[in-house]
Amino acid sequence: MLTMSRFNALYRFMIDNGMRAGIPDKAVRATRLCAYIDIPPFARALQLPGYDSIYLFLLDRSGEILWRGQGPYDQAQLAELTATVKRVSDVVPA
Repeated sequence: MLTMSRFNALYRFMIDNGMRAGIPDKAVRATRLCAYIDIPPFARALQLPGYDSIYLFLLDRSGEILWRGQGPYDQAQLAELTATVKRVSDVVPA
């Protein structure tokens, strides 16, 4: 989910169309979400230390954060995320 500051409708239209043009594959595009929000309260709620990094969250259905990662891809974070997904999926009824 890409988060961006709230813009007027014309700017949102231009940004959305630019992203659509930049991702021509409809299947890939369908997995993307752009949220136009008031970013500072969002960042505070998630305890994000800044805006210059990528953050990844694994949430449960109620929105509780089960795992969080930050920064570029690395094997250690992948191992932590994989272990968390496995642990959670082992307790979820089929």
